[in-house]
Amino acid sequence: MVKLSLSIMVVFSSVISFMLTKGFEAYEDKWWRILLLFAGGILVTGSANAINQVVEKDTDAMMKRTGKRPIASGRMSVGEGWAFAIITGGLGVFVLGNYFNWLTASLAAFSLFLYAFIYTPLKKVSSIAVLVGAVPGALPCLIGWTAGEGQLSLGGWILFGIQFLWQFPHFWAIAWVAHRDYSSVGFKLLPADKGPTKFTALQTVIYSLLLLPVTLLPYFV
Repeated sequence: MVKLSLSIMVVFSSVISFMLTKGFEAYEDKWWRILLLFAGGILVTGSANAINQVVEKDTDAMMKRTGKRPIASGRMSVGEGWAFAIITGGLGVFVLGNYFNWLTASLAAFSLFLYAFIYTPLKKVSSIAVLVGAVPGALPCLIGWTAGEGQLSLGGWILFGIQFLWQFPHFWAIAWVAHRDYSSVGFKLLPADKGPTKFTALQTVIYSLLLLPVTLLPYFV
């Protein structure tokens, strides 16, 4: 339900961003704080992934790559999925707000909402979904940064920018390989309606090139 390998990578980026802040150095119980951020992040990310599986249960069941997911395969009911998502999401937001600050918790809640209720249904409407989905995909960096700094500052935005731009070549590579599966259930995720084309490849290369100078910014900041 939580897509554990994906969730761990998402939360990893949040924890590393947290450890880069000056605020992290001020904590005496550093490992405890890391564990709390990791737990809160896993709960919120797991909740978003659970809602995604509830909303997309029918399309998941039609695709080979996702057909074995708990709700799509019938091993878990929709009601159980919603209960799981609400409990984990609420608990995760509470952990982040109570042990860090409510700005961090608010960003996490916004990320959950954007991913589960805007990006997920938008995938069947337009490829703009990839742009929208890149925001919650990059917010973990900002969440980790605010957990340490308590505010939105330049360092956090740069880390956000790196992960934001990285997601376009990353996701389009997945959509290129799984194009037939995606298009068969009505997902519109590549920048070209005609599927894997030179235009799609060019877009991927452009975003990869845009990413390079942004990755140098932390050195100067």
